[in-house]
This record gives sequence, C-alpha cells and structure tokens, in this order.
Amino acid sequence: MANSDNPRTGAEFEELVGAFFATQGLTLLPNVAVPVGTGKAKKDHKFDLGSESPPVLVECKCHTWTEGGNAPSAKLTVWNEAMLYFACAPLKYRKLLVVQRSLRGPETLAEHYLKRYRHLVPGGVELWEFDSVTRQGRLLYKSQEAEGGARAEEAKVMDPTPTDTAPTRCPELYQAATQQWAHAEQIRWTLLYNYLMASTILLLAWATVYAAHSAFRSRPWLLALLAAAGAIVSLAWVGLGLRASSFVDAYAQTGKALEGPLGANGPFARAQQHREGLKGWSACINSRRVVAGVPGLFSALYLVLCCLAVKWILGA
Repeated sequence: MANSDNPRTGAEFEELVGAFFATQGLTLLPNVAVPVGTGKAKKDHKFDLGSESPPVLVECKCHTWTEGGNAPSAKLTVWNEAMLYFACAPLKYRKLLVVQRSLRGPETLAEHYLKRYRHLVPGGVELWEFDSVTRQGRLLYKSQEAEGGARAEEAKVMDPTPTDTAPTRCPELYQAATQQWAHAEQIRWTLLYNYLMASTILLLAWATVYAAHSAFRSRPWLLALLAAAGAIVSLAWVGLGLRASSFVDAYAQTGKALEGPLGANGPFARAQQHREGLKGWSACINSRRVVAGVPGLFSALYLVLCCLAVKWILGA
C-alpha cells in the first residue's frame, strides 16, 4: 500500500527503509504482490516492500504529527488499514509496519498509535520506527500469538539489530554524536563572534572616513564601498549561521535517537522538553535566531549607510 498522500516523500521513505534493512542482510523488493483475503476468496495486494526468501512483507508510512502538534487521525486509519491487510496475508510471511519516527514531547507518533490501537495489531506483526535523519530503525512492538491463538504479552521495546544503538550498549556512537553536537554549537557561536569583529572594523572604518577633517573627493565612494562590503559580509554570515544551526539540529536529533531506552530521561530529550516549555521572551529568542538575526540587522544598517553614500555621490 503506497503512501499515496505524498508519493514523492513516500517513495523516498521506502527507499531509505529498504536500504536500512539491506544493511541488516535483508534484501527487499518494491511492490510485492501476494494474495490476501479473509476466506477462500483471495485477491492480490501490493505491499510497499517484500521478499519471498525469506518471506517478508513491509508497509511503509512516513506520516508525522500535524503542524499544531496533534495526531493525524485520518492518516492513522491508514495504519489500521495496513494492519487489516497483514491480518489477511498468508501466515508464512513476517509482517512489518515501518513508520517515520516523529516526536512530540516525550512521545513518538508510533507510541501514540499503540496507546490507541494496540488492540488492532494482528498477531505476529512488528511495528518499527525509522529515523530518516540517522537512517536507523528500531523494533518498537511485536504482537505475538500464544498457544491456542491467545494474544501474548507485548514484546519489550528493543533496538533493531545486534549492533544496538542505545548509548548503554554502544557508548562510542553516542559519545561521538555528543562531541559533534558540542563542536557544532561552538562553531555556531564562533561564527557570530568573528562576524562581530569584522563588522566592528568595517563600522569603525566607515565612521573614520566620514569624520575625516579633510574632505577628499573620493570619500563618498569609499563610504559606499565600505557599506556595500558590510552588507555583503552580513548577508553571507546569515547563511553561514543558518547552515551552522542545521548541523547543531542534525547532531541533536542523532544524539536523541541514540539515547535509545533512556527515552524522555536522556539529556537531548530533556533539553527539547525544556525548550518546548519556555514561555515569553525565552521562547522567542533562541540561538538560531540570534546567530542569523544579528548579521541580518547589521545588513540593514549597512544598506542604509550605502544609500546615504550614494546620495552624497549623486548630490556631488
């Protein structure tokens, strides 16, 4: 069942999921058709990914929380539809529903789904979360059948592979992510410091030329040149600041994913919860806005100075 609500995003997500399982030794093909049905009548249905050897069926869903932070109820019914197809598929297949990891506070969308619809998950179906940023997946839940057809207890939350990414089991990866995050954060503020130094020199140069006692003929041109240079440098630093912030966010997401069983108690998760709980000016002013906003404000100042210099040139 394809992600028809957003084909491009859905197709890209399916490719990432397929590549992830390939690294685990499981080769999956797209659009695998198998006969499904509740009785004798059967009809072929195409699953997003699958394999005959070993027999595996995979459905991929890249849905996320809404922009307002609410659950996409209509899209969760699509997950239930996938569960129905799994229930009607031949028993020989291993069945996996792989969903995009989407976090709202301490809870992912998949965890929210299990709270509401755990009773609709057929026996033997596995619910996986896949993080498109870290390219890692984890087995969140597996519904098992006990003897006599009774539902067994939920499988414990676990990481997907023998090469577990939880920090308690793989501290090297978590430590590397933490160090890269701290390094990216340091670079972000170093960029702002370097910009302020360069901008201070340009402004002092502009003020010195403007206040010169001996008015030389090329002074307006020099003022315009200094102001234009300041505007160009400022706009360039806005881009550099946004780029540095993107690295900080990426490493933070990676670190959070690697926290594994720590869940909401991990430092990255705690930091995100703290940020989301801020109110007033503390919520409005963040590092990303400061690093990009300060050069942006200075660029406006330089444009004003450049316009004044051009006015003096034309007036001369």
